[in-house]
Amino acid sequence: MLEILPDGSYRSVLVSPKVKGPARQKLTEAARAGRDLDPDKARHVRVIEYEVPDRDGQDELIALVTTITDLREGLAPVLAAAYHRRWEHEGANAQLKTFLRGPGKILRSKTPDMVEQELWGYLLTHYAISALTCTAATAAGIDPDRVRPKRTIRAVRRRVADPAFPPDRPGSALEQVTADITTARNLNHRRERTYPRVVKRARHNSYRVKKPADHGTRHGSPPTIMLVVLKKPQVKTPAKIG
Repeated sequence: MLEILPDGSYRSVLVSPKVKGPARQKLTEAARAGRDLDPDKARHVRVIEYEVPDRDGQDELIALVTTITDLREGLAPVLAAAYHRRWEHEGANAQLKTFLRGPGKILRSKTPDMVEQELWGYLLTHYAISALTCTAATAAGIDPDRVRPKRTIRAVRRRVADPAFPPDRPGSALEQVTADITTARNLNHRRERTYPRVVKRARHNSYRVKKPADHGTRHGSPPTIMLVVLKKPQVKTPAKIG
């Protein structure tokens, strides 16, 4: 801990394990003074400690380490509330690798240049579908995360392959697709859900192996975030002698 910040988080530094002895101490002192660091040796970070009392594992203290060191870019309560969405990164990967491309399929290209071109095609298509999802969800007044990506892709494919697709009236087709993907049957409720912290196969950690009886728990409201606000260490004044 280098400095406690006004929002309850604190500044710290991550030093490479390869750096030892006096060099490590020198980097720590440089970080405490706010000087720039060699990113290959150490990085400035900010630590947010909090608890979630209304979820499973309520006695667990969560320490969120982030490179967002400027409070103006994200206060501690905001970052802590957003941390439970970290799994959405894997969800986006699944949308691109599985839903859009299809399970078990490989790229058709045979040369490096064509493989790169094909990858860009998938990325642009994924971007276009994501933009469509956000536009449709915003118009419907719902969270874009509630729109199911697999069903969105199917709706777009059906519409594009429809012989009645009007190429001279793309606006009409867009309205029908956006209305379709935001219907109740195409929405999910995964946002407020928790799942036991388990692993699929045994590893060298403290998490147990997943059991067939393990199921997620759906909650009716967002999690409660309780920040652990640290007190600034008291500096003792040396006693006078004599």
